Amino acid sequence: MKIKFLSLAAVLALALNLSYAQEANKQTEQLKSIDAERISQTVNDAQKPKKENMQKLLSGAEKELKQKAKKNGIKATVYKQTASIDVGTDDPQYYDYLTSAYNQAILELKAQVALSKAGSVAVKEAYSYYNKTIPDTILQAELKKDSDEKLAQMQAEQDMDGVFGIVASIVSKAIGQDRPEVDKKRLEVEVSKDIFGKAYSDGFIKSGFDSIEGLVPYANFIVTKENGEIEIGVLAYTTEKSIQLARDLKQGRQSKKTENKEQCKDPMDVADALSDEELLSTFGLKYFYNENCRPSLLAYGMDSFIKEEGMNADYRKESSERARGMADKFISNFLNSNVNAFIKDAKLQQKTIQAMMKLARENDVTNYNAPEKKKTNAIIKEMSQEFSSSSSMNLRGIEDVRSWSVDKDDYEVVGVIRYYSRDSIEAANEKFNSKTQTNERKSSKKATPGVKKSNNLSVDDF
Repeated sequence: MKIKFLSLAAVLALALNLSYAQEANKQTEQLKSIDAERISQTVNDAQKPKKENMQKLLSGAEKELKQKAKKNGIKATVYKQTASIDVGTDDPQYYDYLTSAYNQAILELKAQVALSKAGSVAVKEAYSYYNKTIPDTILQAELKKDSDEKLAQMQAEQDMDGVFGIVASIVSKAIGQDRPEVDKKRLEVEVSKDIFGKAYSDGFIKSGFDSIEGLVPYANFIVTKENGEIEIGVLAYTTEKSIQLARDLKQGRQSKKTENKEQCKDPMDVADALSDEELLSTFGLKYFYNENCRPSLLAYGMDSFIKEEGMNADYRKESSERARGMADKFISNFLNSNVNAFIKDAKLQQKTIQAMMKLARENDVTNYNAPEKKKTNAIIKEMSQEFSSSSSMNLRGIEDVRSWSVDKDDYEVVGVIRYYSRDSIEAANEKFNSKTQTNERKSSKKATPGVKKSNNLSVDDF
């Protein structure tokens, strides 16, 4: 009887456990279903087009970059620029227009950097003139405090029109109102010419172009407005490390290694990690640490072609070469400060100084709230053309780390990712020297090309 009783109890316990397990499984399945729904909803929400403001996006990226820089003890100077894309996303040449707009934005960023430096020098020279003309130390201090506050605000907002207006305002106060109008205007022109001549030589040539070297794109945004217009926005930065890398690459020096080996990564691993969608929206340069923990560059070039039966292989090859050329140009722009073009071209110098003088007159801070601004865009576009025409250079050691293509039905997008570092230069030099020595010895032995690889390391954009 005891055995039967125990057996019955065991059966009942087993039944209860099974019932409990079934209920638990049922609840688990319900939770899974709920979680799946939530995940699906989250993904759908993320994929829905959002009404984003370009300036808000760029400002957010700027805040993110500065926080990251501050956390790592890095001083980063940030610049922003936008450009319009003249065709819609359904156009077979959309990606050509997109890359062209991006390149134009980068060139205008370079001009903006140089112009910002020139504006700061001009304000400093205007102070100096005022101090010599008005020996009142109290007035000097008040003017400097007021002007410095306005200068900081305008540079933060990248309002170069307003910066030049500060110069005009200081000069006007120094000259005073108790002169005949003819004498006053003549003196303003003479003083402004001296100030902006100094701004050109010190702002552009000495400091502005140094800052252009090492300009690294950090983020870009492509925004389609409600009216169908498409705009690309680019945020770029310079740091001591990025500027030093540009100098080291040009002067044949090895850059200092990073001590944090977890940041180091093989360039092929960085390139291979990009999905098709990421490839279609990645432009310009990436600053990272290679497998030897040395600062290095990846450059992204892109082109497209309309498909035509029997010709696609040829078109693909041509597009790849154009993409490769674009990637090389991004690296050339990073290295080349274009000082020589500005030093040698006296006509360009005169034109730029005259343009700055005109901007100063038209943007006096007394007219700061005038509705029409951004007159500096004319200078920026002029300078960007000069940068574009003189950016090509020999890049021994640059190499492909990935070639890719994405099929878009009627057309195909083709891209090339290029790698450049002091390590790749030295590898190319060793290969070249080895070939030269072999030829001199009339030996048939060939140099063996090699690619360095390592794994399990992460990338740092700084």
